[in-house]
Amino acid sequence: LAQFSYNAKKQTSTKKSPFEVTCSYTPRMGIEQRSSKAPAADLMADKINETLDQINETLDQVRNNLKQAQERMKSNADKHHSEAPKYSLGDKVWLSTDNLCL
Repeated sequence: LAQFSYNAKKQTSTKKSPFEVTCSYTPRMGIEQRSSKAPAADLMADKINETLDQINETLDQVRNNLKQAQERMKSNADKHHSEAPKYSLGDKVWLSTDNLCL
């Protein structure tokens, strides 16, 4: 289901889904809404819409959580980093020979 979803979603770079690019069509999942006069079909369509809304809400929450986690990791990593010194041509520096074969 995840692979199908990825392959059916339009990509920002190509403006087409991978299915459209490789197969020249967008496949159906089989649960698309169709108009029907049967009350059961309307009920099923409502349930599908509710499920899709729940899935989209969950995806939004996951995206927000991942973004917050990324920001936390960046701020923690930035606490331990300092700017590299600026060297100019002719500056004298110490060189470690630990990893050099002399």
